[in-house]
Amino acid sequence: MDPAVLHEHSAELHARLHEPLIESLRLLGEPDPGRMAELINAAVLRAAQNIEADGVEAVPDLLDRLLRPYLDAR
Repeated sequence: MDPAVLHEHSAELHARLHEPLIESLRLLGEPDPGRMAELINAAVLRAAQNIEADGVEAVPDLLDRLLRPYLDAR
């Protein structure tokens, strides 16, 4: 696949996933929804890498323990 096409597809997918997250964070009252969305995205990407290395069982629990306190505080 042409790298430019792959990059365009990747950017489009990122935007389709990123914008609803930003809007949800905005509705939760997050003062910096764009940067918080980037941080959440980084955690999810790292979790996906952990799935490959450690297996799928532990990763959802880790993400829940990381994000639940933030979500419960909102």
